[in-house]
Amino acid sequence: MNDKYGHEGGDEVLRKLSKILHEQVRPDDLVMRWGGEEFVMIIKSPDTNVKQLLERIRTQVEKTIFIANECSVSVTVSIGAKNEESIEQLELSWKEAIDKADQALYQAKSEGRNRCIIAVSSDVD
Repeated sequence: MNDKYGHEGGDEVLRKLSKILHEQVRPDDLVMRWGGEEFVMIIKSPDTNVKQLLERIRTQVEKTIFIANECSVSVTVSIGAKNEESIEQLELSWKEAIDKADQALYQAKSEGRNRCIIAVSSDVD
């Protein structure tokens, strides 16, 4: 994105993407930019259907027209996630959980992008 539309254009897209992410989660959930073009979300609500949430985010991003440096741009997202029943039951360290989500992200990208993959404990080892 930055190569084609410049850093300012890339930043415009990231701001809009951040807005979409914040609009799709509950107020007590956390959305953070992890670095570059990656975001981390911590969904605190145990009753949230994570797969439905991620798919809703994916489709919302896909149908949104982004503006980058005064040009209309279509954007898709690949999403990797690590699902735990609750923070208290988190069997992995935070770093391990992020690593599992990152592995799921790369799986989503290798399977064709624009998709969501959720790692379960026995997956992506």
